[in-house]
Amino acid sequence: MSQVMTWLTQRMLDLQKRSFYVVLRQTMIVLFPFALVGSFARVLRMALLDPQGFGGTILQVTKWLPHYQGLHTLVGSFESLTLGIIAVLAAYHAASETAALYKQDKQIAGTTGLLTYALLFLTQVSATGQLSITSGAFHMQSLLYGLGVGYVVGQIFRWWGRHLSVLTDEAIIARSFSALPAIGTCFVLCALIMTGMWLWGGAGKAQLVSLILGWEQHLVTGHWAWLGVIVLTLLTSLCQIIGLTGPLTMSNALSGSAFYENLAYALHHSNLQHVPNRFTDYTLYQSFGRFGGPGATLALIIAIVLVSRHRSTNMLAAWATIPTLFEVGLPLMIGIPLFLNPLYVIPFVVAPVVNVVVAALLIQMGAIIPAVYPVPMGTPGPLMAYLGTNGHWLCLMVGVLLLVLDVLIYFPFVRIADDVQEQLLIAKVTAEGGRRDAPKTN
Repeated sequence: MSQVMTWLTQRMLDLQKRSFYVVLRQTMIVLFPFALVGSFARVLRMALLDPQGFGGTILQVTKWLPHYQGLHTLVGSFESLTLGIIAVLAAYHAASETAALYKQDKQIAGTTGLLTYALLFLTQVSATGQLSITSGAFHMQSLLYGLGVGYVVGQIFRWWGRHLSVLTDEAIIARSFSALPAIGTCFVLCALIMTGMWLWGGAGKAQLVSLILGWEQHLVTGHWAWLGVIVLTLLTSLCQIIGLTGPLTMSNALSGSAFYENLAYALHHSNLQHVPNRFTDYTLYQSFGRFGGPGATLALIIAIVLVSRHRSTNMLAAWATIPTLFEVGLPLMIGIPLFLNPLYVIPFVVAPVVNVVVAALLIQMGAIIPAVYPVPMGTPGPLMAYLGTNGHWLCLMVGVLLLVLDVLIYFPFVRIADDVQEQLLIAKVTAEGGRRDAPKTN
């Protein structure tokens, strides 16, 4: 085991030197405070100020909090102006950091990255041929697109831009004209991609989405539904750690026919063991696989508190605790970062899958009953199954035990992350010491 951990530590140290990972880390550092503020805003809006949320249902905010609707709107605005534009900010800063890495003009590169992302993902052509702005990519799930666009734009500036040392004393107009080859290359590529997207058209995209949804429905129905949910849990976790929307979402879980069939059965029968659909995304993934959001990240916070030796990591975990407790795991996705982090792929994927497998086995054996009742938004993960079964205490115990198991899964990877941080710190101190000790030349 120690040899495996040593090998992983070395691989992560090698990865830190790659230009893409350097850009990723620098971009995530800039985005983290906005993700944190936006996450707290989402928790307030969803769990407290929404009458259908967890805190709103318990505290009955509509009955005693004056102007709660106005506060709901205000907090929602903070959420939209932080998390809602996170991908746009990622495009700007990724382009800027990539250009700076190669001593290119970071301000113009960043602006070009932002405009390129906007053209590709934030515009649409109406039936009359007019170009308009759409909010389709104003969300956290487009973070990968923003980072990718920014990095490519930065690389174009690397090959087509002029070195900053040449531009230092030049006039503004000369600096601007020197960036035109790189800007033109970005916009030409953008135009080609937009043309391809226009030729493909909305019909092709709709057909693809319909095909994926149909495949998903086929997986979670029939005798092998439990296996389908496991496969979809695996795919969802893999998608989420690279910044994409996974096939399993809460909205799908509460709008599917299987959920309403179970709910209708529960309203007419007292024994929930024989609901028509025991193995669904709601009874398994939503009830047991999302402790703290994607990747069961509530367990990661606990693991950090218990084993991490780094003050900065523990501080990050402390700030992320409240959002993660209410199923908003964005601070960890950007702060650690879990996003595109190969070190945490294994626990991020394995923990939810293990939870779903254990829950399916216990439901099959009749030890616990499936969750059939809807729960308020923002309900803490370990309470999902308990409330979804109307207070089945064994489901609560299983949730707590699975959380402990998830913490054990994350333990070795937190230790490796600590070792990587220590090695990087040593390398940085050594490099700085070498620069200070280097002889000066006239």
